[in-house]
Amino acid sequence: MSRLKTIIVASLGILCCSLFLGACEDNNASKRHGDPALIGTWDIIEMSWITPSDTTTYIETQLNGMGAVWTLVLRADGTLEQVSNMSGSGTLDTQTGTWSTSDGQLTITLTFPAAAASTLVYEYAVDGELLTLSRASPMGDMIIRADFRKQ
Repeated sequence: MSRLKTIIVASLGILCCSLFLGACEDNNASKRHGDPALIGTWDIIEMSWITPSDTTTYIETQLNGMGAVWTLVLRADGTLEQVSNMSGSGTLDTQTGTWSTSDGQLTITLTFPAAAASTLVYEYAVDGELLTLSRASPMGDMIIRADFRKQ
């Protein structure tokens, strides 16, 4: 009887450890990839360029009228897809990459077929179905702000 009792206690111990380690892995996965509120498909609805002396803003109807496209697909596994025609080339480009968050910052690393990866760091805020991204321009002379609506 004591041998059966030992086997049952050992089995329960192994089961408890497995459940605990599984829960830890799930928590680490969400921390590794980022804020779960960001997961989904986001479309640009407003874009602003802010300088010390001026602010230029295009709202959704203006962006649509210009044919502007910027869609971010942020997946739970930390991968992303960006579809945009706002690079200056005039073409609709799709890039893939990864994303993560830390301390209110969204880090996006885009991969390109014939070039080195590009990493962009944005300050971000989510308010329901609205995502706001902002960062300094590469020259540092303005803030670029983009608002997105979740599909």
